[in-house]
Amino acid sequence: MGMILIMALASELIPDTSSPSKTFGVHHVQVGTSDVNDLVNLKTGKAVTRLKGFSGFDGENHGGVVAAYNKSETIAAVMHAGKWEPRALSLVNTASGNQLSMLKRVQTDSKAFYASKAKSKKQAGIVFQVGGGKFIGESVSFWVIGEVPKNENVAPVYQSVSYPCKVAKGEFVLGKPKIRPLGVKDNFGWPKDVE
Repeated sequence: MGMILIMALASELIPDTSSPSKTFGVHHVQVGTSDVNDLVNLKTGKAVTRLKGFSGFDGENHGGVVAAYNKSETIAAVMHAGKWEPRALSLVNTASGNQLSMLKRVQTDSKAFYASKAKSKKQAGIVFQVGGGKFIGESVSFWVIGEVPKNENVAPVYQSVSYPCKVAKGEFVLGKPKIRPLGVKDNFGWPKDVE
């Protein structure tokens, strides 16, 4: 007699990842001993796509998953935070499930802009991390903080990085980034702050 192994599948909506119309949200999915995250159509209960680079559960290693959506809810900006820095940041097409990883792009663009404006060499080695995201009109904007690791004598730098963003033929089309300095009071976050 053969033995049949059934893998348990547990799924739950991660708080603060639902779209404004409650059509989409990110689920933590446990398949056997693996923890993954899916973008789900909450009205049909079907997964749109498995999020690349998103593994684990909400709160793991002090991280959380947060999402922002454009007005038409055709694009989601989803971040998986970690204890010290984001683990993943992607734009997701809610119709096709196509994904565009944004973390390195936002960090590279932030650093290049700052380097062109820096007045002091003591900021060498500055590292930028994403602290928030939102859609403004047809652009996706990220709030970033730059710090020099292990050097508390250098004041943090705050910037916003905005990309005109649309989907054409199922693919993301991003415009040239617009970057501007911010003050700490100009911080904009996700629906919930992530530690």
